[in-house]
Amino acid sequence: LRTVLESRLQLPGHPRFLTYIVTWGCNARCVMCDCWRKPRGSELTVRELERVLAGLPPMDGVRLSGGEPFLRRDLRQIADRIAHHLHPFALHITTNGLLTDRIVRFCEERDQTVPLQLMVSLDAVGAKHDAIRGVRRSWQRALRTLQTLAPRQSELGLHLSVNQTVVDTEGADSYWDLRNRLGELGVHNN
Repeated sequence: LRTVLESRLQLPGHPRFLTYIVTWGCNARCVMCDCWRKPRGSELTVRELERVLAGLPPMDGVRLSGGEPFLRRDLRQIADRIAHHLHPFALHITTNGLLTDRIVRFCEERDQTVPLQLMVSLDAVGAKHDAIRGVRRSWQRALRTLQTLAPRQSELGLHLSVNQTVVDTEGADSYWDLRNRLGELGVHNN
């Protein structure tokens, strides 16, 4: 690891972190975001992405974002190509957590030599979160994702956390309630 760090430090002026928006598509209708209104279909294919990655230097960290990254059925192939070409020290994915089965499958099947930081967005508790995300039962679905993955973090080479967007005073007031509920799972909110 030390030689890898030293060799990367010898690349002055080169990027060290990459954020890649894998899709603008989203299965939520959040009050603070309008990416779901953007037209879909302009995403890079894995083959096109691989050509781009081949021209980049190694990265310390890569963040996959969107829209909702797990709408991409080829997300694991994207992550594998990133691991192969960029050798990041960590892969970070932010998700709304609604696609539990797909998210869990990704965590199980991905290249686990690259640690994964998975951040699930939860903005409040219960119906308030649903209203912010514009999707019924989004609280229960995201919570199910956390409950499924939290006890398996070590096994899956995964660090799980929660991102809270505060859109009003009620959301700010729910910070401690959310923190306490997540604490029971061993998950921290940022």
